[in-house]
Amino acid sequence: EIAEMAKWLTKINYQAIQLDTFSKREPNTASWVLGIEEFKFWFWSDGGLLWGTGIPGAGKTILSSVVIHNFQQLAKSQQHSTICVLFAYCRYTDQIPVKEILAALIRQLLERYPATFQLIRAMYNRHHRENTHPPESELFELLKEIADSKIFSKIYCILDGLDEAASSVHQVDILEYMVSLKVNFFITSRPLAALKKYVPHAVWFDIITKDGDIETLVVQRVAKSPVLSELLEDEELKKEVVTMIKDASSGMFLLASLQLDLLRDCLSVSELKEALHDLPRRLDEMYKGTMDRVEQQPRGSLAKRVLLWLLYTQRSLTLDELRYAVATSPGTETFDKGRLVSKDAILGICCGLVSLDEQSGLVRLIHYTAMDFLKPILEPQFPDPHLLLASACVTRLQQFNLHDQCFASFEELALSKFIDHPFLAYPHQYWTSHIRYSHSGGTSTTIMDFVKKCRRYPFVTDDLAYTMDHFAHVHLLAMEGLIEMLQRLILEEGDEGEGGLVNWRTEMGATPLMLAAGSGKVDVVLYLLTFRVEVDATDEDGWTALAYASHNGHATVVEALVSQEGINVNKATASGNFPLGFACLRGHADVVKVLLATKGIEVNKRDVTGATAFIMAAGKDQTQILRMLLDVQGVDVN
Repeated sequence: EIAEMAKWLTKINYQAIQLDTFSKREPNTASWVLGIEEFKFWFWSDGGLLWGTGIPGAGKTILSSVVIHNFQQLAKSQQHSTICVLFAYCRYTDQIPVKEILAALIRQLLERYPATFQLIRAMYNRHHRENTHPPESELFELLKEIADSKIFSKIYCILDGLDEAASSVHQVDILEYMVSLKVNFFITSRPLAALKKYVPHAVWFDIITKDGDIETLVVQRVAKSPVLSELLEDEELKKEVVTMIKDASSGMFLLASLQLDLLRDCLSVSELKEALHDLPRRLDEMYKGTMDRVEQQPRGSLAKRVLLWLLYTQRSLTLDELRYAVATSPGTETFDKGRLVSKDAILGICCGLVSLDEQSGLVRLIHYTAMDFLKPILEPQFPDPHLLLASACVTRLQQFNLHDQCFASFEELALSKFIDHPFLAYPHQYWTSHIRYSHSGGTSTTIMDFVKKCRRYPFVTDDLAYTMDHFAHVHLLAMEGLIEMLQRLILEEGDEGEGGLVNWRTEMGATPLMLAAGSGKVDVVLYLLTFRVEVDATDEDGWTALAYASHNGHATVVEALVSQEGINVNKATASGNFPLGFACLRGHADVVKVLLATKGIEVNKRDVTGATAFIMAAGKDQTQILRMLLDVQGVDVN
């Protein structure tokens, strides 16, 4: 049951990332943080925020992993068995919403701390019955309830890489949530001066790589490298290498690591000495020099395709996924299994720019700074990278005829297709994202031909009342907000009247309007409303476009829909709920405001249990919404 609940909460497993990260640490490095006065004071304090900032490449993530590991070991002892350790890693490759971070913290509580099981189970049972998922606010309230309880003597929460969070808005949201919890909060990031005003009582410290740590890194990397060990048999030369890298790395673990990779290519002592005196002393110089090495090798074009995928992927890829992704010919847009290269080759041809997480099997660029430096280098050769990636995705999807196949559930789809075929799950989920980010994806013949073939494309979404459906081309384009392609499709395929494309149904009865409304694609909604669409059409669960938009909090879409003449703003779903009720239950105050201003709204309408919108809002402590409802003449508060 715990495994099922954990999977329902989120797929994110920060423990796997922690194991990967800590395993990359050279022994005896980054432990200095545990001994500084700021850390010791924070450790014994009741609450408080300790924030470490450092330049890119200073080893902040490794330092966080040391802190997490130390706390996890501490929690295993009898003396400290009532402390709780929670943590999260923000990664540039996985732009995780705040809601998912909160869910991942709750997952850790569920999996590692049995005392929290009943509280989490109550939330799970409630949503499992209703086939819903808790909003961000409810996840936070559960965390707050656990933090306020007496389950733990103390809770430590570590967040690495706040600067790598999806946006500055997400950074602020995370901060505001965490500082309002009764926890000892530890953050690492690049300097973020704009956020200091949100945490006036935070204690700050500088993350500066110690000379001893750089020395340890160099000595241990040399010992692990057969090439460098042989070239540096002379102790004096080895000391010179240590000193030179220590000076040239400017206190950056990352730069020191890349410098060692450069030296590892040397074939003789003379060559090594020459390279040693020409070591790049800045990250931009290091990246440029490394890319020069990439381009000079026979497999340079393959290496650049690997880097292209890692720069523009929408989530981290496994090594197998990456191998299959680059096996698609960029010229013919065909997949050829004979083009698959070995795992070692994929890593080797990138000259140290690519890192493999052994625990998860995920491949990433060696550091988030690589994105800033490598994109301008590759852009002249690949002016529309997302188009190349989208083309590779649809090529893979066509190979397995996913544009016209039926599956009873996502589990059947995963078991029959994704598990045995690398690089199929990724295209299935993200091909439309690459089209959206492409400069010319909508005009690509390869992509448009694939879209036109789609008749029963298996689609999984949380924006519907059910998770699995099968879409035709018009549904895909409406759901994903690809309006230019949608306009082209309707223009080319003709009839847009009643029974035409704009009113086509999915297997579960959803129309393009419902899909666009539920996913918040207001431009598509406005476009569809120019045709003879059935505004009050319902799917097999009785949901309308307005119900979906209200449930998911898309106020601008709700505004567009309620302006349509003859729309039934009070229409209930098969389970008895209605647009205003959905908005009140889920705390969408902006949607409630629009609905209350709509002519014909029944503010006292009841669901099958007899609950009104006021009762629903009161049950969820939606104070702002309750005030709005109280301002409505004739509202029933009983």
